[in-house]
Amino acid sequence: MKPIPAPTQSCPTLPAPHPSAVRFAERDAGGCALKSILVGVPPNCMRSAAVEKAARIAFGCGAAIELYLAEGRQRIPDSWAGGTTTLQYHELMAERRLEELNRLADPLRKAGIQVTCHSTWQSRQTETLSRHALRMAPDLVIVELPGPTLAPRTRVIRYDWTLMREIAAPLLMVHEREWPLHPRIAACVDPCRPAERPVALDDALVSLACRVGRTLAAHVELLHALQPVPHLSGEAVPSELQQRRHESDRMAVAKLAASHRLSEASIHFNDVRRPQGILDLIEALQPDLVVMGLGARGRLHAAMPDTPGELLDRIDCDVLIVKPPGFVSPLLTVGL
Repeated sequence: MKPIPAPTQSCPTLPAPHPSAVRFAERDAGGCALKSILVGVPPNCMRSAAVEKAARIAFGCGAAIELYLAEGRQRIPDSWAGGTTTLQYHELMAERRLEELNRLADPLRKAGIQVTCHSTWQSRQTETLSRHALRMAPDLVIVELPGPTLAPRTRVIRYDWTLMREIAAPLLMVHEREWPLHPRIAACVDPCRPAERPVALDDALVSLACRVGRTLAAHVELLHALQPVPHLSGEAVPSELQQRRHESDRMAVAKLAASHRLSEASIHFNDVRRPQGILDLIEALQPDLVVMGLGARGRLHAAMPDTPGELLDRIDCDVLIVKPPGFVSPLLTVGL
């Protein structure tokens, strides 16, 4: 039997920072809200879009990056000839995983970004990342979405929805596609339902979208689907009442945009029910990154899908999930 060969990997090409992002970093490094970024890296990763996009954000805001790899425990393969125990095999593989992470980290370190690496072996990879994020308390978590080999619905329910529900920090889920020089960021807002959605959530959502936008030299826009007036089934809604409701909602969104120094030209509306209304706006604008809020729910409703869960399998761009201020992960209810 032959020893397991060490994997060969190539270092990723690090994108050059945009000049305006460098100026923003120099101006804002002292008080930047994004100071630490946790990146979930899959095993045997030769190139990671999550790492590359984390590097681009770190360039613009001076954040430190931790590359984290959680791998499920495997049985000893028949080709194992380097030792006699399972522990020895796992120790060897852990060393190789750290070597993989350091290969990804080296170009970032040469560019002046502070990067640390951490690898663990656990039975449930997704829960391990969630728990590590709670212990580390990063300002942003980035993971790469599975490729098209998995069914979209399976991808959302089994992996992404778990992370969305458990990680308290903003969660950026990315595809392999690179960002352009000036990405287009679309924030989905709804400040018109304070009883169902915390007002502070939209404020936090737009604030983060603008900060990431300045970091990436991106264009930030707001999306809102105007909803009909609540009414009993079978009853008609007077057009004047519907118009007043829509005008009130437009004013609420415009006020939110003005509070973050966004122009009215950056706001996009339609009058189609959610989630189709948001889908239509995303399809029309073709943003590179969509920012969505996920409201806090009680434990009985913790597993129920919200708008992000309904949209993830129907859009083809990166998604940033933001929680309301004060959000507490359901993992903390049972302890770490």
